[in-house]
Amino acid sequence: MLNYNNIFNPGVLYWLMIRLFMDSDGESCREIFKRCFSRSVVLDKGVADVILGYLAREGLIESESKKYPLLVYEHNCKVLGLGGLNKNHITKLYVHPDFHSRGVGKMILNFIEERAKLSGESELIAQAYLNSVPFYHRQGYVLLGTFEHQYDVVIKTFEMRKDI
Repeated sequence: MLNYNNIFNPGVLYWLMIRLFMDSDGESCREIFKRCFSRSVVLDKGVADVILGYLAREGLIESESKKYPLLVYEHNCKVLGLGGLNKNHITKLYVHPDFHSRGVGKMILNFIEERAKLSGESELIAQAYLNSVPFYHRQGYVLLGTFEHQYDVVIKTFEMRKDI
């Protein structure tokens, strides 16, 4: 597990907006999930509903935050995005749709990459949905392959990797 006791660098402004998830952030994060998947134009509605049903379960994100670090991007006391890192796997990276293409996701990802480097990781892996693949490509990630997960519907993800 990463040590987040001394993560703030006064010379880097964006670090001041990213902090560890607190249980009180749960509802804000569930709202981000709902907004992301209700606006998805790439995912089939049935697929989006299954993913959202899983992510938006009461208490899920709070319990995940006890297993590995989850970070939130906060601006003016409002959570606008979140990301998670478990060893060398990006477990989550979501940004409120109203703040897409404003650098929030990039800031969270940069922070995750720096934390991974400091903990000795040499690469990062992400399981991305189709709508996120272009974002990861712009950040230097390469496509390793695709996976189909069978639930009530088939959910396709794309494994992305970056040497850090």
